[in-house]
Amino acid sequence: MSKVYLGENEARSSIDWLNRNATTTHGNAVFERVENILANLKALAPLTGKPGKVDESALQSLRSSLEQYKLYPSVDFDPSGILHLTFYDEDDPLSSVFGEGFNVVLNLYHLAQMGVVESISRCPICSRWFFSKLPQHTCCTRECRKVFEKTPEQKRLRNERLKRNRRIEKERDSRFKKAIEYSKPKARSKRGSK
Repeated sequence: MSKVYLGENEARSSIDWLNRNATTTHGNAVFERVENILANLKALAPLTGKPGKVDESALQSLRSSLEQYKLYPSVDFDPSGILHLTFYDEDDPLSSVFGEGFNVVLNLYHLAQMGVVESISRCPICSRWFFSKLPQHTCCTRECRKVFEKTPEQKRLRNERLKRNRRIEKERDSRFKKAIEYSKPKARSKRGSK
């Protein structure tokens, strides 16, 4: 059984929606709005719980995106018997396309409150959305990570990191050698011997 991270299960439906809509409806206004809301929530996430610190441009952009929704709620059971809250567009009551997007927005807002909205990432190689279990996870699969690590930028960053680590290692060795030299007993000179 694999470990489940905070927010991972809650994010699954939003990630599925993002992947489904990113590949099938390129240029879809609803998808672009949700993607913009996600980006703004991620920009605001580091400031959550810190009074007085506000990214006004991200907050204004988020408000602007949310103002585009004119919805009303409805409750329905899905085929498996689970109760769902769905929002319908007031201009087109038969279509829940905006409602589905808004349900994703509600889920993303919930993830932001949990402090894990930053874990929803887009793979730079295949462009699929995924839940990043650790901050350093930038790709969705091992295969994508292997391709990503071969990019010129990542090779440059890896070489810089290796150089920095070698320099630190040399400095550490130098301090260690000095400490050993300092702690060695000094040879005593023979005084008074003829």
